[in-house]
Amino acid sequence: MPTEHSQSHFTDHGKVISHANIRFSWIWLFPLLAFLTTAWFFWNNWRSEGPTIEVEFHEAPGIQANKTLLFYRGVAAGAVTDVKLDEHLSKAIVQIRLKAFAAPLSQAGTLYWIDQPVISLAKTSGLSSIIQGNSIQARLGEGPRTTHFIGMEKMPLHPLEAPGLILKLTAHEIPYLEEGSPITYRGITIGGVMRKEILTDGNSVVIAAIQKQYIGLIHSNSHFWMLPAASLKVGPNGIQTEIQNLKNMLLGTIAVDTFQAPQEEVKNGASFKLASSEQEARSGNEGATFHLYAQEIPTLYVDAPVLHRGIIVGKIEKKEMNSEGKPFITIFIKQEFLNTLHEKSVFWRLPGTKIQAGPGIIKMEISSLQSLLQGGIAYDSLTTDQGSVAEAGSSFPLFSNEQAARLSPEPLKMTFDDGQGLLAGETQVRYLGVPIGLVEEVHIKHHHVEVTAYLAPGYDVLRKPDTSFSIVHPKLRLDGLSGIETLVSGVYIECTRPTKSSKRLVHFMDRIWKRVAREKIEEKK
Repeated sequence: MPTEHSQSHFTDHGKVISHANIRFSWIWLFPLLAFLTTAWFFWNNWRSEGPTIEVEFHEAPGIQANKTLLFYRGVAAGAVTDVKLDEHLSKAIVQIRLKAFAAPLSQAGTLYWIDQPVISLAKTSGLSSIIQGNSIQARLGEGPRTTHFIGMEKMPLHPLEAPGLILKLTAHEIPYLEEGSPITYRGITIGGVMRKEILTDGNSVVIAAIQKQYIGLIHSNSHFWMLPAASLKVGPNGIQTEIQNLKNMLLGTIAVDTFQAPQEEVKNGASFKLASSEQEARSGNEGATFHLYAQEIPTLYVDAPVLHRGIIVGKIEKKEMNSEGKPFITIFIKQEFLNTLHEKSVFWRLPGTKIQAGPGIIKMEISSLQSLLQGGIAYDSLTTDQGSVAEAGSSFPLFSNEQAARLSPEPLKMTFDDGQGLLAGETQVRYLGVPIGLVEEVHIKHHHVEVTAYLAPGYDVLRKPDTSFSIVHPKLRLDGLSGIETLVSGVYIECTRPTKSSKRLVHFMDRIWKRVAREKIEEKK
Protein backbone atom coordinates (compact mmCIF):
# COMPACT_ATOMS: atom_id res chain seq x y z
CA MET A 1 0.00 0.00 0.00
CA PRO A 2 1.52 3.19 -1.04
CA THR A 3 2.56 5.56 1.57
CA GLU A 4 1.90 9.29 1.69
CA HIS A 5 5.51 9.91 0.82
CA SER A 6 5.26 7.90 -2.27
CA GLN A 7 2.08 9.64 -3.37
CA SER A 8 3.72 13.01 -3.11
CA HIS A 9 6.55 11.73 -5.27
CA PHE A 10 4.20 11.38 -8.21
CA THR A 11 2.48 14.76 -7.78
CA ASP A 12 2.57 17.02 -11.01
CA HIS A 13 4.12 20.32 -10.12
CA GLY A 14 4.05 21.78 -13.72
CA LYS A 15 2.89 25.37 -14.49
CA VAL A 16 0.92 26.65 -17.46
CA ILE A 17 2.86 29.38 -19.21
CA SER A 18 1.00 31.62 -21.83
CA HIS A 19 2.61 32.04 -25.34
CA ALA A 20 4.33 35.35 -25.98
CA ASN A 21 2.64 37.98 -28.48
CA ILE A 22 3.61 37.63 -32.20
CA ARG A 23 5.54 40.76 -33.29
CA PHE A 24 5.87 42.23 -36.94
CA SER A 25 9.35 41.95 -38.30
CA TRP A 26 10.99 45.17 -39.58
CA ILE A 27 12.16 43.33 -42.63
CA TRP A 28 8.63 43.54 -44.18
CA LEU A 29 8.42 47.31 -43.89
CA PHE A 30 10.38 48.17 -47.03
CA PRO A 31 8.42 45.93 -49.47
CA LEU A 32 5.20 47.29 -48.03
CA LEU A 33 6.27 50.89 -48.54
CA ALA A 34 7.38 50.11 -52.10
CA PHE A 35 4.01 48.51 -52.86
CA LEU A 36 2.07 51.43 -51.45
CA THR A 37 4.21 53.93 -53.33
CA THR A 38 3.78 52.08 -56.61
CA ALA A 39 0.05 51.81 -56.10
CA TRP A 40 -0.16 55.53 -55.34
CA PHE A 41 1.79 56.40 -58.47
CA PHE A 42 -0.40 54.16 -60.62
CA TRP A 43 -3.57 55.60 -59.10
CA ASN A 44 -2.37 59.17 -59.41
CA ASN A 45 -1.30 58.62 -63.02
CA TRP A 46 -4.64 57.01 -63.85
CA ARG A 47 -6.47 59.89 -62.22
CA SER A 48 -4.38 62.50 -64.10
CA GLU A 49 -4.86 60.95 -67.54
CA GLY A 50 -7.61 62.05 -69.87
CA PRO A 51 -9.03 60.60 -73.08
CA THR A 52 -6.97 59.31 -75.99
CA ILE A 53 -7.38 61.03 -79.37
CA GLU A 54 -6.04 60.53 -82.88
CA VAL A 55 -4.81 63.39 -85.09
CA GLU A 56 -4.35 62.88 -88.81
CA PHE A 57 -1.46 64.75 -90.46
CA HIS A 58 -0.20 64.79 -94.02
CA GLU A 59 3.24 64.13 -92.55
CA ALA A 60 4.65 64.02 -89.02
CA PRO A 61 8.30 65.15 -89.05
CA GLY A 62 10.12 64.77 -85.74
CA ILE A 63 7.13 63.21 -83.91
CA GLN A 64 8.11 60.23 -81.69
CA ALA A 65 6.02 57.98 -79.47
CA ASN A 66 6.50 58.41 -75.70
CA LYS A 67 8.70 61.43 -76.29
CA THR A 68 6.86 64.18 -78.19
CA LEU A 69 4.58 66.33 -76.05
CA LEU A 70 1.35 68.18 -76.75
CA PHE A 71 1.34 71.81 -75.59
CA TYR A 72 -1.58 74.13 -75.02
CA ARG A 73 -0.74 77.73 -74.11
CA GLY A 74 2.79 76.59 -73.28
CA VAL A 75 1.68 73.88 -70.81
CA ALA A 76 2.23 70.18 -71.46
CA ALA A 77 -1.32 68.89 -71.97
CA GLY A 78 -0.60 65.40 -73.27
CA ALA A 79 1.93 63.08 -74.84
CA VAL A 80 2.23 61.12 -78.06
CA THR A 81 1.73 57.39 -77.40
CA ASP A 82 1.88 56.03 -80.93
CA VAL A 83 2.74 57.15 -84.48
CA LYS A 84 1.72 55.12 -87.52
CA LEU A 85 0.58 55.35 -91.13
CA ASP A 86 -2.94 54.71 -92.36
CA GLU A 87 -3.81 51.66 -94.44
CA HIS A 88 -3.11 53.51 -97.70
CA LEU A 89 0.24 54.87 -96.46
CA SER A 90 -0.93 58.36 -97.39
CA LYS A 91 -1.46 59.91 -93.94
CA ALA A 92 0.31 59.88 -90.60
CA ILE A 93 -1.87 58.98 -87.60
CA VAL A 94 -0.63 60.36 -84.29
CA GLN A 95 -2.18 58.98 -81.10
CA ILE A 96 -2.15 61.37 -78.14
CA ARG A 97 -3.04 60.70 -74.51
CA LEU A 98 -4.44 63.88 -72.98
CA LYS A 99 -4.05 64.93 -69.39
CA ALA A 100 -7.23 64.97 -67.32
CA PHE A 101 -7.18 68.76 -67.01
CA ALA A 102 -6.81 68.99 -70.80
CA ALA A 103 -9.83 66.78 -71.58
CA PRO A 104 -11.69 69.73 -73.20
CA LEU A 105 -9.09 69.58 -76.00
CA SER A 106 -11.04 66.59 -77.30
CA GLN A 107 -13.88 68.92 -78.32
CA ALA A 108 -14.70 69.13 -82.01
CA GLY A 109 -13.22 72.23 -83.64
CA THR A 110 -9.94 72.02 -81.74
CA LEU A 111 -7.01 72.68 -84.07
CA TYR A 112 -3.78 70.68 -83.94
CA TRP A 113 -0.54 71.45 -85.77
CA ILE A 114 3.11 70.47 -85.57
CA ASP A 115 5.25 73.24 -84.15
CA GLN A 116 8.45 73.43 -86.19
CA PRO A 117 10.81 76.28 -87.11
CA VAL A 118 9.25 78.83 -89.48
CA ILE A 119 11.24 81.86 -90.55
CA SER A 120 9.61 84.23 -93.04
CA LEU A 121 8.88 87.90 -93.57
CA ALA A 122 5.34 87.46 -92.28
CA LYS A 123 6.18 85.65 -89.05
CA THR A 124 8.85 83.75 -87.15
CA SER A 125 7.77 80.86 -84.94
CA GLY A 126 8.86 77.50 -83.57
CA LEU A 127 12.40 78.58 -82.73
CA SER A 128 12.31 76.61 -79.46
CA SER A 129 11.80 73.40 -81.44
CA ILE A 130 15.32 73.80 -82.82
CA ILE A 131 16.62 72.83 -79.36
CA GLN A 132 13.75 70.80 -77.86
CA GLY A 133 12.54 69.10 -81.01
CA ASN A 134 9.21 69.38 -82.75
CA SER A 135 6.07 69.32 -80.65
CA ILE A 136 2.32 69.39 -81.24
CA GLN A 137 0.35 72.52 -80.44
CA ALA A 138 -3.39 72.96 -80.00
CA ARG A 139 -6.04 75.68 -80.06
CA LEU A 140 -9.26 74.93 -78.18
CA GLY A 141 -12.44 74.58 -80.20
CA GLU A 142 -16.11 74.48 -79.35
CA GLY A 143 -18.20 71.38 -80.01
CA PRO A 144 -19.06 67.87 -78.83
CA ARG A 145 -16.40 65.44 -77.66
CA THR A 146 -14.71 63.37 -80.36
CA THR A 147 -11.63 61.22 -80.77
CA HIS A 148 -10.53 61.94 -84.36
CA PHE A 149 -9.10 65.22 -85.69
CA ILE A 150 -7.59 66.48 -88.94
CA GLY A 151 -4.33 68.28 -88.22
CA MET A 152 -3.35 71.54 -89.89
CA GLU A 153 -0.34 71.77 -92.20
CA LYS A 154 0.58 75.24 -90.94
CA MET A 155 0.22 77.19 -87.73
CA PRO A 156 -3.01 79.25 -87.76
CA LEU A 157 -2.83 83.02 -87.96
CA HIS A 158 -4.15 83.29 -84.38
CA PRO A 159 -2.66 80.33 -82.45
CA LEU A 160 -4.13 81.07 -78.98
CA GLU A 161 -7.77 81.70 -79.77
CA ALA A 162 -10.04 81.77 -82.80
CA PRO A 163 -10.40 85.15 -84.52
CA GLY A 164 -13.57 87.05 -83.79
CA LEU A 165 -14.58 87.62 -87.42
CA ILE A 166 -13.80 85.89 -90.72
CA LEU A 167 -14.39 87.96 -93.89
CA LYS A 168 -14.08 87.44 -97.65
CA LEU A 169 -12.47 90.20 -99.70
CA THR A 170 -12.95 89.80 -103.46
CA ALA A 171 -10.99 91.39 -106.30
CA HIS A 172 -10.08 90.60 -109.90
CA GLU A 173 -6.38 90.37 -109.06
CA ILE A 174 -4.48 90.23 -105.76
CA PRO A 175 -0.75 90.16 -106.53
CA TYR A 176 0.84 91.72 -103.44
CA LEU A 177 -0.70 89.86 -100.49
CA GLU A 178 0.63 86.81 -98.66
CA GLU A 179 -0.42 84.75 -95.68
CA GLY A 180 0.09 86.89 -92.60
CA SER A 181 -0.19 90.24 -94.41
CA PRO A 182 -1.60 92.71 -91.86
CA ILE A 183 -5.02 94.39 -91.93
CA THR A 184 -4.87 97.87 -90.43
CA TYR A 185 -7.43 100.39 -89.19
CA ARG A 186 -5.99 103.91 -89.17
CA GLY A 187 -2.49 102.55 -88.69
CA ILE A 188 -3.34 99.91 -86.04
CA THR A 189 -3.14 96.21 -86.94
CA ILE A 190 -6.51 94.59 -86.22
CA GLY A 191 -6.18 91.34 -88.17
CA GLY A 192 -4.40 89.54 -90.95
CA VAL A 193 -4.70 87.56 -94.16
CA MET A 194 -5.31 83.86 -93.61
CA ARG A 195 -5.08 82.68 -97.24
CA LYS A 196 -5.89 83.48 -100.86
CA GLU A 197 -8.25 81.46 -103.05
CA ILE A 198 -9.68 81.43 -106.58
CA LEU A 199 -13.47 81.47 -107.06
CA THR A 200 -15.34 79.59 -109.76
CA ASP A 201 -15.85 82.82 -111.75
CA GLY A 202 -12.09 83.39 -111.91
CA ASN A 203 -11.98 86.20 -109.36
CA SER A 204 -9.61 86.12 -106.40
CA VAL A 205 -10.71 86.14 -102.79
CA VAL A 206 -8.80 86.91 -99.61
CA ILE A 207 -9.88 85.14 -96.41
CA ALA A 208 -9.25 87.74 -93.71
CA ALA A 209 -9.40 87.39 -89.92
CA ILE A 210 -10.29 90.22 -87.53
CA GLN A 211 -9.36 89.95 -83.85
CA LYS A 212 -12.20 89.76 -81.32
CA GLN A 213 -11.51 93.07 -79.66
CA TYR A 214 -11.82 94.91 -82.98
CA ILE A 215 -15.07 93.38 -84.29
CA GLY A 216 -16.95 96.59 -83.52
CA LEU A 217 -14.88 98.49 -86.08
CA ILE A 218 -16.24 96.51 -89.04
CA HIS A 219 -19.66 97.50 -90.42
CA SER A 220 -21.68 96.68 -93.51
CA ASN A 221 -20.60 99.98 -95.12
CA SER A 222 -16.89 99.59 -94.31
CA HIS A 223 -14.40 99.71 -97.19
CA PHE A 224 -11.23 97.68 -97.71
CA TRP A 225 -8.37 98.66 -100.01
CA MET A 226 -4.77 97.79 -100.79
CA LEU A 227 -2.36 100.05 -98.94
CA PRO A 228 0.64 100.90 -101.14
CA ALA A 229 4.03 100.37 -99.56
CA ALA A 230 5.37 103.40 -101.43
CA SER A 231 3.77 106.36 -103.17
CA LEU A 232 5.10 108.96 -105.58
CA LYS A 233 3.57 112.42 -105.92
CA VAL A 234 4.57 114.90 -108.59
CA GLY A 235 3.53 118.51 -108.13
CA PRO A 236 4.66 122.12 -108.23
CA ASN A 237 6.84 121.50 -105.18
CA GLY A 238 8.73 118.68 -106.86
CA ILE A 239 8.64 114.93 -106.44
CA GLN A 240 7.62 113.48 -103.06
CA THR A 241 8.17 109.82 -102.21
CA GLU A 242 6.60 108.09 -99.21
CA ILE A 243 7.68 104.59 -98.09
CA GLN A 244 5.71 102.79 -95.37
CA ASN A 245 8.11 100.03 -94.30
CA LEU A 246 10.01 97.12 -95.79
CA LYS A 247 7.60 94.48 -94.47
CA ASN A 248 4.59 96.17 -96.07
CA MET A 249 6.53 96.59 -99.30
CA LEU A 250 7.23 92.86 -99.54
CA LEU A 251 4.05 91.41 -98.00
CA GLY A 252 1.43 94.01 -98.83
CA THR A 253 -1.11 95.52 -96.44
CA ILE A 254 -4.89 95.90 -96.40
CA ALA A 255 -6.48 98.99 -94.86
CA VAL A 256 -10.09 99.28 -93.69
CA ASP A 257 -12.22 102.22 -92.62
CA THR A 258 -15.82 103.43 -92.55
CA PHE A 259 -16.15 106.76 -94.31
CA GLN A 260 -19.85 107.35 -93.58
CA ALA A 261 -22.00 106.87 -90.48
CA PRO A 262 -21.50 103.26 -89.33
CA GLN A 263 -24.31 100.87 -90.18
CA GLU A 264 -25.04 97.42 -88.73
CA GLU A 265 -22.24 95.07 -87.73
CA VAL A 266 -21.41 92.07 -89.93
CA LYS A 267 -21.28 88.34 -89.27
CA ASN A 268 -18.78 85.64 -90.15
CA GLY A 269 -18.49 85.02 -93.88
CA ALA A 270 -19.50 88.54 -94.93
CA SER A 271 -18.11 89.60 -98.30
CA PHE A 272 -16.53 92.94 -99.24
CA LYS A 273 -14.88 94.24 -102.38
CA LEU A 274 -11.15 94.87 -102.08
CA ALA A 275 -10.34 98.16 -103.81
CA SER A 276 -6.96 98.81 -105.36
CA SER A 277 -6.54 102.21 -103.67
CA GLU A 278 -8.08 104.47 -101.05
CA GLN A 279 -9.36 106.76 -103.78
CA GLU A 280 -11.30 103.92 -105.36
CA ALA A 281 -12.63 102.80 -101.97
CA ARG A 282 -13.88 106.31 -101.18
CA SER A 283 -15.56 106.70 -104.56
CA GLY A 284 -17.65 103.59 -103.91
CA ASN A 285 -18.32 100.53 -106.03
CA GLU A 286 -21.33 101.82 -107.96
CA GLY A 287 -21.01 101.90 -111.71
CA ALA A 288 -21.11 99.62 -114.74
CA THR A 289 -18.73 97.51 -116.81
CA PHE A 290 -18.17 97.58 -120.57
CA HIS A 291 -16.09 95.55 -123.01
CA LEU A 292 -13.44 96.72 -125.49
CA TYR A 293 -12.09 94.47 -128.24
CA ALA A 294 -9.05 94.78 -130.50
CA GLN A 295 -6.61 92.65 -132.46
CA GLU A 296 -3.83 93.34 -129.94
CA ILE A 297 -3.81 94.94 -126.49
CA PRO A 298 -0.22 95.69 -125.41
CA THR A 299 1.08 97.83 -122.54
CA LEU A 300 -2.23 97.93 -120.68
CA TYR A 301 -2.47 96.62 -117.14
CA VAL A 302 -5.24 95.94 -114.67
CA ASP A 303 -6.20 99.08 -112.70
CA ALA A 304 -4.87 101.35 -115.46
CA PRO A 305 -7.05 104.49 -115.70
CA VAL A 306 -9.91 105.16 -118.11
CA LEU A 307 -10.19 108.87 -118.96
CA HIS A 308 -12.84 111.10 -120.49
CA ARG A 309 -11.50 114.50 -121.59
CA GLY A 310 -8.63 114.26 -119.11
CA ILE A 311 -10.72 113.14 -116.11
CA ILE A 312 -10.28 109.66 -114.62
CA VAL A 313 -13.76 108.13 -114.77
CA GLY A 314 -12.93 104.46 -114.31
CA LYS A 315 -10.32 101.75 -114.60
CA ILE A 316 -9.40 98.54 -116.39
CA GLU A 317 -10.75 95.58 -114.44
CA LYS A 318 -9.35 92.65 -116.39
CA LYS A 319 -7.97 91.41 -119.72
CA GLU A 320 -9.27 88.16 -121.20
CA MET A 321 -9.52 86.09 -124.37
CA ASN A 322 -12.84 85.17 -125.96
CA SER A 323 -13.75 81.80 -127.43
CA GLU A 324 -12.19 82.82 -130.76
CA GLY A 325 -8.85 83.64 -129.16
CA LYS A 326 -9.22 87.41 -129.56
CA PRO A 327 -8.37 89.67 -126.63
CA PHE A 328 -10.84 92.00 -124.97
CA ILE A 329 -10.80 94.32 -121.99
CA THR A 330 -13.40 94.78 -119.28
CA ILE A 331 -13.51 98.36 -117.98
CA PHE A 332 -15.40 99.86 -115.04
CA ILE A 333 -17.00 103.31 -115.31
CA LYS A 334 -18.11 105.09 -112.13
CA GLN A 335 -21.79 105.81 -111.66
CA GLU A 336 -21.46 109.58 -111.88
CA PHE A 337 -19.78 109.36 -115.31
CA LEU A 338 -22.05 106.83 -117.03
CA ASN A 339 -23.91 109.60 -118.88
CA THR A 340 -20.67 110.55 -120.69
CA LEU A 341 -20.53 107.22 -122.53
CA HIS A 342 -22.79 107.00 -125.61
CA GLU A 343 -23.49 104.45 -128.31
CA LYS A 344 -21.22 106.25 -130.80
CA SER A 345 -18.39 106.97 -128.39
CA VAL A 346 -14.97 105.74 -129.47
CA PHE A 347 -12.14 104.36 -127.33
CA TRP A 348 -8.42 104.52 -127.96
CA ARG A 349 -5.23 103.57 -126.15
CA LEU A 350 -3.58 106.39 -124.29
CA PRO A 351 0.19 106.22 -124.89
CA GLY A 352 2.61 107.13 -122.12
CA THR A 353 4.76 108.98 -124.65
CA LYS A 354 3.95 110.71 -127.90
CA ILE A 355 6.47 111.56 -130.60
CA GLN A 356 5.70 113.92 -133.44
CA ALA A 357 8.11 114.51 -136.29
CA GLY A 358 7.88 116.80 -139.29
CA PRO A 359 10.15 118.85 -141.51
CA GLY A 360 12.59 120.42 -139.05
CA ILE A 361 10.52 119.42 -135.97
CA ILE A 362 10.92 116.55 -133.52
CA LYS A 363 8.64 116.76 -130.45
CA MET A 364 8.17 114.34 -127.56
CA GLU A 365 5.36 114.50 -124.98
CA ILE A 366 4.90 112.44 -121.81
CA SER A 367 1.25 112.24 -120.78
CA SER A 368 1.74 111.19 -117.16
CA LEU A 369 3.87 108.92 -115.03
CA GLN A 370 0.89 106.64 -114.41
CA SER A 371 0.09 106.22 -118.10
CA LEU A 372 3.81 105.73 -118.81
CA LEU A 373 3.95 102.80 -116.39
CA GLN A 374 0.47 101.28 -116.73
CA GLY A 375 -0.91 102.62 -119.97
CA GLY A 376 -4.43 103.95 -120.16
CA ILE A 377 -7.62 104.27 -122.20
CA ALA A 378 -9.49 107.39 -123.27
CA TYR A 379 -12.90 107.82 -124.88
CA ASP A 380 -15.06 110.58 -126.29
CA SER A 381 -17.91 111.24 -128.70
CA LEU A 382 -16.27 112.70 -131.80
CA THR A 383 -19.46 113.52 -133.72
CA THR A 384 -22.47 115.68 -132.95
CA ASP A 385 -24.69 112.63 -133.29
CA GLN A 386 -23.66 110.84 -130.08
CA GLY A 387 -26.60 108.47 -129.84
CA SER A 388 -28.22 107.47 -126.57
CA VAL A 389 -26.36 106.63 -123.36
CA ALA A 390 -24.64 103.24 -123.66
CA GLU A 391 -26.12 100.33 -121.76
CA ALA A 392 -24.06 98.40 -119.22
CA GLY A 393 -22.18 95.51 -120.80
CA SER A 394 -21.99 97.12 -124.26
CA SER A 395 -18.95 96.42 -126.46
CA PHE A 396 -16.80 98.96 -128.32
CA PRO A 397 -13.75 98.67 -130.59
CA LEU A 398 -10.48 99.84 -129.09
CA PHE A 399 -8.31 101.89 -131.48
CA SER A 400 -4.56 102.03 -131.22
CA ASN A 401 -4.51 105.81 -130.70
CA GLU A 402 -6.65 108.91 -130.87
CA GLN A 403 -5.71 109.60 -134.46
CA ALA A 404 -7.00 106.18 -135.55
CA ALA A 405 -10.19 106.69 -133.56
CA ARG A 406 -10.95 109.95 -135.36
CA LEU A 407 -10.55 108.50 -138.87
CA SER A 408 -13.32 107.82 -141.33
CA PRO A 409 -14.77 104.30 -141.16
CA GLU A 410 -14.42 103.83 -144.95
CA PRO A 411 -11.11 102.12 -145.84
CA LEU A 412 -8.68 103.32 -148.52
CA LYS A 413 -6.54 100.68 -150.24
CA MET A 414 -3.20 101.22 -151.94
CA THR A 415 -0.76 98.88 -153.67
CA PHE A 416 3.03 99.22 -153.64
CA ASP A 417 5.88 97.20 -155.08
CA ASP A 418 7.80 97.43 -151.82
CA GLY A 419 6.38 97.94 -148.34
CA GLN A 420 9.64 98.34 -146.44
CA GLY A 421 9.14 100.35 -143.26
CA LEU A 422 5.32 100.20 -143.26
CA LEU A 423 3.84 99.28 -139.88
CA ALA A 424 0.17 98.58 -139.25
CA GLY A 425 -1.26 100.95 -136.69
CA GLU A 426 1.77 103.28 -136.81
CA THR A 427 2.57 104.46 -140.34
CA GLN A 428 0.92 107.79 -141.14
CA VAL A 429 -0.67 109.03 -144.33
CA ARG A 430 0.31 112.69 -144.88
CA TYR A 431 -0.83 115.42 -147.17
CA LEU A 432 1.41 118.47 -147.53
CA GLY A 433 3.36 117.20 -144.48
CA VAL A 434 0.23 117.03 -142.28
CA PRO A 435 -0.96 113.64 -140.94
CA ILE A 436 -4.42 112.92 -142.36
CA GLY A 437 -4.66 109.14 -142.02
CA LEU A 438 -3.21 105.97 -140.62
CA VAL A 439 -2.26 102.58 -142.03
CA GLU A 440 -4.40 99.85 -140.50
CA GLU A 441 -3.28 96.72 -142.38
CA VAL A 442 -0.25 95.67 -144.44
CA HIS A 443 -0.16 92.36 -146.29
CA ILE A 444 1.14 90.76 -149.49
CA LYS A 445 -1.25 90.08 -152.36
CA HIS A 446 -0.26 88.83 -155.84
CA HIS A 447 3.43 89.64 -155.30
CA HIS A 448 2.58 93.21 -154.25
CA VAL A 449 2.13 94.95 -150.95
CA GLU A 450 -1.48 95.96 -150.31
CA VAL A 451 -2.06 98.64 -147.70
CA THR A 452 -5.38 99.47 -146.05
CA ALA A 453 -5.55 102.93 -144.52
CA TYR A 454 -8.20 105.22 -143.06
CA LEU A 455 -8.40 108.96 -143.67
CA ALA A 456 -9.59 111.63 -141.33
CA PRO A 457 -13.07 113.11 -141.99
CA GLY A 458 -12.96 115.92 -144.57
CA TYR A 459 -10.25 114.40 -146.76
CA ASP A 460 -12.47 112.31 -149.01
CA VAL A 461 -11.47 114.67 -151.80
CA LEU A 462 -8.23 112.67 -151.99
CA ARG A 463 -10.16 109.58 -153.12
CA LYS A 464 -9.68 110.38 -156.84
CA PRO A 465 -8.05 108.51 -159.73
CA ASP A 466 -5.07 110.76 -160.25
CA THR A 467 -4.10 111.02 -156.58
CA SER A 468 -0.66 109.54 -156.21
CA PHE A 469 0.72 107.91 -153.08
CA SER A 470 4.39 107.26 -152.38
CA ILE A 471 6.36 105.94 -149.45
CA VAL A 472 8.80 108.46 -148.01
CA HIS A 473 12.16 107.09 -146.83
CA PRO A 474 15.27 109.01 -145.78
CA LYS A 475 17.34 109.64 -148.91
CA LEU A 476 20.83 111.00 -149.41
CA ARG A 477 21.18 112.79 -152.74
CA LEU A 478 23.63 115.19 -154.33
CA ASP A 479 21.33 118.11 -153.64
CA GLY A 480 20.90 117.24 -149.98
CA LEU A 481 19.22 114.90 -147.49
CA SER A 482 15.45 114.39 -147.60
CA GLY A 483 13.03 112.57 -145.34
CA ILE A 484 15.25 113.01 -142.29
CA GLU A 485 12.22 113.15 -139.99
CA THR A 486 11.52 109.50 -140.80
CA LEU A 487 14.58 108.55 -138.75
CA VAL A 488 12.44 109.29 -135.67
CA SER A 489 8.82 108.92 -136.74
CA GLY A 490 9.36 106.11 -139.25
CA VAL A 491 8.46 106.08 -142.91
CA TYR A 492 5.12 107.55 -143.99
CA ILE A 493 2.94 107.66 -147.08
CA GLU A 494 2.76 111.03 -148.83
CA CYS A 495 -0.14 111.79 -151.19
CA THR A 496 -0.21 114.40 -153.95
CA ARG A 497 -3.36 116.50 -154.32
CA PRO A 498 -5.51 115.48 -157.29
CA THR A 499 -6.10 118.10 -159.94
CA LYS A 500 -8.49 116.62 -162.51
CA SER A 501 -10.88 113.79 -161.86
CA SER A 502 -13.51 114.10 -159.12
CA LYS A 503 -14.69 110.49 -159.16
CA ARG A 504 -14.34 108.75 -155.78
CA LEU A 505 -11.94 105.83 -155.70
CA VAL A 506 -11.28 103.33 -152.94
CA HIS A 507 -8.38 101.49 -154.56
CA PHE A 508 -5.18 103.23 -155.67
CA MET A 509 -2.09 101.83 -157.36
CA ASP A 510 1.40 103.18 -156.99
CA ARG A 511 3.06 103.84 -160.35
CA ILE A 512 0.28 102.51 -162.55
CA TRP A 513 2.33 102.65 -165.71
CA LYS A 514 4.88 100.22 -164.23
CA ARG A 515 2.20 97.74 -163.34
CA VAL A 516 0.59 97.96 -166.81
CA ALA A 517 3.97 97.49 -168.44
CA ARG A 518 4.70 94.48 -166.26
CA GLU A 519 1.39 92.86 -167.14
CA LYS A 520 2.09 93.29 -170.86
CA ILE A 521 5.48 91.66 -170.47
CA GLU A 522 3.94 88.74 -168.63
CA GLU A 523 1.32 88.31 -171.38
CA LYS A 524 4.03 88.10 -174.05
CA LYS A 525 5.79 85.40 -172.08
